[in-house]
Amino acid sequence: MRWLSRGKSLRCFYEHFDTVVEFIWPIDPRLCDAIKLQHLDVAYLTDIFDKHKEVSTKLQEDKMNFIKSEGIISSFIAKLDLDTNNLSRCELCQSPRLQEIACED
Repeated sequence: MRWLSRGKSLRCFYEHFDTVVEFIWPIDPRLCDAIKLQHLDVAYLTDIFDKHKEVSTKLQEDKMNFIKSEGIISSFIAKLDLDTNNLSRCELCQSPRLQEIACED
């Protein structure tokens, strides 16, 4: 359950990223610059946590058995492998937040 709430807080942080940067700028410009450098990392982690949340939610469904859970977990691992391969080729189709940032630049 902690992972789900961490995912929510990370998603909220990502959604308000620009506001956080604006708020921190007058207080500590160096910290603000360090946070800006982590923008892509935050976007990527938010996408990963969202995928993890989907898997966790599926695993908590009624009438879950070993076979179904194995299929869900195997599918998740395959998607992570695909994400890794796509990221190494700079293809961002499985990561909507990273793709959004790339389109902005």
